[in-house]
Amino acid sequence: MDTASPVKQNDFLRVHLKIAHSALCDAFLDLLPLVVIMASITLIRVIINLAIPHQEWVWLQQLNMMHVFLQKIFPILVSMSIASYFATAHSVRVTHAIVASLVTFTFIRVFTDQEFSFDQGPWDALYNINIILSPLLVIICLRFILTLFGIDERTISLDSNTLVAVKNLLPMLLGVALASLLLVSLNWLANPVIDVMTASLDGVSDTTKNMSRTLVLHLMWLTGLHGSNSFDLIFNTQFMSHTYLAGLSHAQFFDLFVVYGGSGSCLSLVIALLLLQKDKHTKNLTRVALPMVIFNINEVLIFGLPIMFNRVLWVPFVLVPMVNFGLASLILQYSQLVINADGLHWATPALLNIYWASHGNWTLVLLQIVLIALGVSIYWPFVKRFLNITNVPRSLIGPNQKFYIEDGLNYVEQGGLGTTHDNYWNYRVQLFDDIRTIENNNLELVYQPIVCINSGRCVGLEALLRLRTKNGALLPPTFIASFERSGLAPAIDWWVTQEVKNTLLQHHGPVPYISININPQTLAFGSAVKHIAKTFTGFSVRFEVIERAFLDVEKYQDNISQLLASGIKISIDDFGVGFSNLSQLSTGVADLVKIDRSLILQLHTKPGQTLFSQICTMCKKLDLAIVAEGVETPVQYEYVVQSGVNMVQGFFFSAALPWQEAITFYQHRELTKG
Repeated sequence: MDTASPVKQNDFLRVHLKIAHSALCDAFLDLLPLVVIMASITLIRVIINLAIPHQEWVWLQQLNMMHVFLQKIFPILVSMSIASYFATAHSVRVTHAIVASLVTFTFIRVFTDQEFSFDQGPWDALYNINIILSPLLVIICLRFILTLFGIDERTISLDSNTLVAVKNLLPMLLGVALASLLLVSLNWLANPVIDVMTASLDGVSDTTKNMSRTLVLHLMWLTGLHGSNSFDLIFNTQFMSHTYLAGLSHAQFFDLFVVYGGSGSCLSLVIALLLLQKDKHTKNLTRVALPMVIFNINEVLIFGLPIMFNRVLWVPFVLVPMVNFGLASLILQYSQLVINADGLHWATPALLNIYWASHGNWTLVLLQIVLIALGVSIYWPFVKRFLNITNVPRSLIGPNQKFYIEDGLNYVEQGGLGTTHDNYWNYRVQLFDDIRTIENNNLELVYQPIVCINSGRCVGLEALLRLRTKNGALLPPTFIASFERSGLAPAIDWWVTQEVKNTLLQHHGPVPYISININPQTLAFGSAVKHIAKTFTGFSVRFEVIERAFLDVEKYQDNISQLLASGIKISIDDFGVGFSNLSQLSTGVADLVKIDRSLILQLHTKPGQTLFSQICTMCKKLDLAIVAEGVETPVQYEYVVQSGVNMVQGFFFSAALPWQEAITFYQHRELTKG
């Protein structure tokens, strides 16, 4: 039975859902400054009205007009922002995607009897399911139709913009029509489902409804959606205006006692972060988020920390508001207090809002302080765990201290490498887990002999990095992959070169050449290359550079020339591992080629023998010395000798050894073969 198709379909759906979610998060975050401006205008009006009632200044009226205007254009900006990100991900022209999205959204509003109107609240338009689905669906349809018509923006000529516009006209019309048809159908199908869900809550008490709303909206936040407004758009929330306790409506109670600093009671989270944070990334983020959280705007933390899809912080993010709800309800239920929160805006800061609403009742102010402190205590162990996982470790071992890994990491992240919303969490967790693996164990260098076939002498030692665990086991450096993905491979190279230098300085007597693996990322750092060249002046050292670096040798030409001028020789490492290109052999940079072990393992087959022989023949014609890596058996050894290999490295002669044992091996071969 063929099982390949379902897997591919699942992968296709998963990839597109991931792209859609990433586009939504980026689009919403880009509009955050506008949301903050609108909330700030509202807050200024609220504070002035509370401080000086019945007073209207001209400038205040102008601010209000500005706020109304921003509300009216907000739906358009939302659709444009989502469309631009999603179009880029699907290689659709951004301008075409924006136009198609706006037309589709307008069509849906009109043909589903929703009446297109700008008189919507900013969040109503932002989180209406149609404003989200319109750009997503129309771009998918447009991408499908463009592919069907054989039009691809990735390959089409940029010199024929008029022709491109004409070619895209019919696909755009078809894409809008198809997306509109699908969305109209979806709206008609969704309405009965929403009605049933809403009706199911009619027989439930208002208190249960509010608790359910508190739980569900926080779960929605964890997916990147605006929880409060998404919930309020789907369900009937008229009960929020009903009186609950102490003269407060459910909505007023929610704002005053459940969420401090926005959903998740993010004020408690920020306080915990301020007290525990050490990492520069978290410090900078907290400083930016703090003034917004004070005014109950938490989007910076939701998308920047991030909280959405956070495997640690989701628990307190949901738990703290539920605890606040229960405790505040219990206390107010048995009190004789009456609170008047009419006219109090949701953006009024904590403590100040209850002080105004209660006309200076310090008991209620103290209640808020206690709930905020309780929230901090709940967040505390989770924030500590989160920072322990994601922050750059402070007690780093040598390579990271010397190469300023924290500064390097911040530089990489600010450059946008590997830090999109979807992969940021896994990216940092994996990297810092690997750093802590190094912290909790010891890095060591071992040296594997390289033996000349003609003389039998040990002519070189390759320095290999290993991890010595606390129980004495010697493990390969699996952490290097995450360092390389993070742009921090130079940290490891730096440590290795310093260790080799120190070892050579401490050794007295002759040694063979030392071969050191160097990452292409290190070759790109001029200052690092300059220091390395100076470090090994006068020593017999060879750098092994993986062959893919030679695909773009011009990029490193100046730095490589600096190494060669200092007497350091260059080898092409792992030749044949998958990036092989014959032009790499003729660059004149390297004078030695190390054939990868994967080719040695194929010597038992006729094609493997043919390929190996041809590579050796080419290298010899180019006057390149050849090292065969990973030779383990007599059969393999005999064949590489017949093929004209100059040197052999592998278990056939010796495993990788500690320095003193490697020197003993070298000296023994000198005595017996010299």
